[in-house]
Parts: sequence; structure tokens; C-alpha cells
Amino acid sequence: LIKNRYAYFLLWMGDFDKAEALGLDAISSDPADYNGYVILSNAYMYKKKFGEAEKSIMEGRKLFPGNADFESLDIGQKFYSGNYEQVIQSIEPLLVKSPTAVSENLLSFLCIAHLKNGHLSESNNILRLLKEKHRDRNSSIDFGLARIYSQYQMKDSCFLSLEKSFDNRESMFRLFKIEPVFEFIRQDKRYQ
Repeated sequence: LIKNRYAYFLLWMGDFDKAEALGLDAISSDPADYNGYVILSNAYMYKKKFGEAEKSIMEGRKLFPGNADFESLDIGQKFYSGNYEQVIQSIEPLLVKSPTAVSENLLSFLCIAHLKNGHLSESNNILRLLKEKHRDRNSSIDFGLARIYSQYQMKDSCFLSLEKSFDNRESMFRLFKIEPVFEFIRQDKRYQ
């Protein structure tokens, strides 16, 4: 348990090599714990080893069917590898089935995927949906909005949303340091 927590911390701090090593260690020492597969999948994904990430995610899905973490990881891996059409195909059915149940994480991926594919109207509709989403203490709406604004190249709105995300202690803010979509704003003094 302590190793898993430390591995997640290493992921969030951007030390992907050490997180990968701990993920492999977790899998070999306790293959019945899904956390090792989640850690390893994330480490590979953030290292842009998308083939390895996909293999780890598939193994996790096989061993832990029904675990929602692997569904989100699979979509994240598709998103970060630039497979935006697959992201849309993965999330749209969830949105049709239950619009309010789709997480702000997935909504931000979907919004950006539509934008990257040139579907501005669809992207704007998802942005509106995210803005109108019910907030509770577990929400990460502002972090999702910051992701989107970074891709719309709206720096001021991005930083405002990040400040709100930090102030509201949104759980996804832990990804601030490693989130690839924030590459656009990393040179800005406000990012520091």
C-alpha cells in the first residue's frame, strides 16, 4: 500500500521511470492488486510509450473486469497518442446513454478531440455541457475547463480555471505538473 501511494506521488511529480519500476514491482509482488497495472499504464502513457501502455491497460482489463479505471486509462491513452476519432467513438455512446454520468475528465477529452478533428460546433457543445455540469465536492470541472482553454489557446481563461481548480482542491489538479495539454502554457510566468 505504501509503495503504491509513493508510486502515484512519483507519477504526479513527473518521475515516470521510478513510478514504472514501482508499478512493475507491485505487479510482481501482488498481482491481485490492480494499482500496479494503473501505475504502470500511467507511467508508460506519460512517457509516450503508447504501445506498452495499451498492453498494460489490456492486461489490467482482463484481470480486473469492470474496473472503471482501465476504461478511463484506455481513453486517456487514445487521447494522448492523438487518436481523437477513437476518443470520440469511445465517449459519445456514454454521453448518449447518460449525459450527466460522464466525468469531467472524459468530457474534456471529448471536447478537445472534437476541436482537434475540426468539429468546432460539437466541441463548443461539450464545453457548454461541462460548464453546466453539477458541481459537488468531488468535481474537477475547473481542471477540465483549463485543459480545454489551453487547447483553444485562451491563456487567461486557462489560468483562471487552474486557480479555481487549485482553490477548490479538485482531485485532478494533482496532474497539473504532468498534463501534456498544458505544454502551451508552460513558458508563461503564471505557470511557474
